Amino acid sequence: MRILLFCFFAMLLTASYSIADRIIFAPTGSTLSMGQIRAEAAVKSSDSGEQVYWGAIGLGQIELSAVKVDKNETLSHFGDDDVVSVALGLIPETPITPGVSVGVWNIAANDSKNRGYYMAASKDVPMASYMGFLSSLKVHVGVGTKGTSGVFGGIEASLSKGVRVSAERFQHSTNLALDWMPLKSARLKIYWIDGDPYYGIELSRPF
Repeated sequence: MRILLFCFFAMLLTASYSIADRIIFAPTGSTLSMGQIRAEAAVKSSDSGEQVYWGAIGLGQIELSAVKVDKNETLSHFGDDDVVSVALGLIPETPITPGVSVGVWNIAANDSKNRGYYMAASKDVPMASYMGFLSSLKVHVGVGTKGTSGVFGGIEASLSKGVRVSAERFQHSTNLALDWMPLKSARLKIYWIDGDPYYGIELSRPF
């Protein structure tokens, strides 16, 4: 399993910024389109060596994603260090209706209680002209069973000069992220995950 995940992330890291397929951990109503990939890595800002890796690939309406938790007991509520999930985009977002997806979180869970079945929706919120500092706002909400722990959701607020703020409530935990896009293909990120600070980078592009 570790070898497969290593190969998966190596492929992703050969990585333009893509549509959000998740907030931080929480799934959204959007999925990556065919050929889009996304890879992300974060390290805890201490000497603990705790790290988190994310990766996702779009295969038409289906998205395959993975989370790798290394030396991190804080995120033990995932139930497994390696979390592989699959999502299906049901309805694309339009100016009137939200995007909707369904999926399975931690599809290969060692314990079935850590596997979650969910439905999520995402929608851009129109911004008033006087809110010049806020270029866009996207709202996500979902509901799931077991591993996805009931209702979850969050927001992504894009500010000026490539800055974005993200916040989510997922698995009874609140996570935050602040990121900046200096290049079209990369975002530098600072996170607050389960009360601990992390820093990292996100890369994304189509094949």
